[in-house]
Amino acid sequence: MIFNSIVRKFCTITTVQLKTALKAKLSRKMLAQNTEALNIFSQISKIPELKILENIFTSNGYELRMAGGAVRDLLCGIQPNDIDFASNARPDQMIEIMRNKENIRLITTPAGERHGTVTARINDKHQFEITTLRIDKNTDGRHAEVVFVNDWKIDASRRDLTINSLFLDLNGILYDYFDGENDLKNKIIRFVGDSEARIREDYIRIFRYFRFHARFGCAKKHDEQTLSTIKANCDGLQIISGERIWAEMKRILVFKDCSDVIDVMLNDVNIGKHMGFNANECTTGANQVLQNDDYSRDLSEFRKVVNNLKNGVESEAMTGWEASTLFASLIKDSTELLNVVKRLKLSNNEKDCILFIITNRETMINGDINALRKELTLTPKPNQNNYRKCIIECLKYCGLFSEIAAISEWTIPEFPFTGHLIAGRVKKRTLIKDIINELKTFWAKTGFEATEEQLKEELERLLQTDRFKE
Repeated sequence: MIFNSIVRKFCTITTVQLKTALKAKLSRKMLAQNTEALNIFSQISKIPELKILENIFTSNGYELRMAGGAVRDLLCGIQPNDIDFASNARPDQMIEIMRNKENIRLITTPAGERHGTVTARINDKHQFEITTLRIDKNTDGRHAEVVFVNDWKIDASRRDLTINSLFLDLNGILYDYFDGENDLKNKIIRFVGDSEARIREDYIRIFRYFRFHARFGCAKKHDEQTLSTIKANCDGLQIISGERIWAEMKRILVFKDCSDVIDVMLNDVNIGKHMGFNANECTTGANQVLQNDDYSRDLSEFRKVVNNLKNGVESEAMTGWEASTLFASLIKDSTELLNVVKRLKLSNNEKDCILFIITNRETMINGDINALRKELTLTPKPNQNNYRKCIIECLKYCGLFSEIAAISEWTIPEFPFTGHLIAGRVKKRTLIKDIINELKTFWAKTGFEATEEQLKEELERLLQTDRFKE
């Protein structure tokens, strides 16, 4: 009878989600049992803007709780970067109680309101995102239509992982419906309820599973049934945009302990086919090269680079690395890079960095700083900052930490010559650029010490050569 009454009340909610919620048993306890978390919470709860937000909601009869990642991080003793909230107030009700408040600026969009989200910027200092309790009604593996509910347990049941399904009210009471706190303590990463149902609601959750395993899980300890479910549903990633996949992949690649999940993703789950990687080739007895459905990777280069990067951070030679830097170790050549860029929609800067690394990783080990400085100086000025970054990331990739400062702290000299000194000396304007390049090469050979007068002398010599003689 109870189940039937809930179905009648929320007739648009799926049976699986309701069963998941009904099976949940609330664990409610004071945060005081976790001293480290309590200290962080005490600091957060003293934020004046947060007190303003809390007073508005509670005085109007609505509940407000911290939700998801902020609670998870806090329980791990990590200061949350962002604090998101959940509430039983609908978007229109939130707007109504905050719209005319002094020093509160509401940030809303039609799409955000449809999904229950309103953002409040208070005193032009702190910004809080508040989302109405909801359940996913219809999903297609990418998007969801939502229905607003008034049940915290049902909202928790729609979330991807148990460690992300926690709530914390502003009195320091933790609400845990799916044993997420214990999973955090035991480094267990598991989906809420039916893992296949959670994945099929949004296939990007496959990447999210691996991201959170890299950050909070125990290396080499994956539930076999979960991995089997992920593998069976991996092809669903073909409907996920490259931008979303790359956004998740980047967040995995900056973790120093990501080797385990990368190995599982590429060599157990075969996820490379959905990132634009080329299939491995096999040769038959007749020397015929065949394509197959094997996208696995030899991770020897990847592991070498991971060690280089970790050593760089531990020795304080650097503070971190770009995701593109480590990603380059997984890409075989420039041809494969083109496919990856097309699938994942990498930015031009990301593409340039990876291309620079895979082109120079074999020769960079020689570490010729003067040659690198020459290339950097001769690069067109608008591109110099990006080129410098490419060099630095390649040095990190190769473990050449002592050379990083020689590039990052070096002041690029100004070319002491301008094109107007050539104007009128040659009839074809297209030759001016060629002459400038010749003069820059001459300047570089002198260690960038040639004066304007010396460059003028070199100009006169060039103008007498057959190439530039009128």
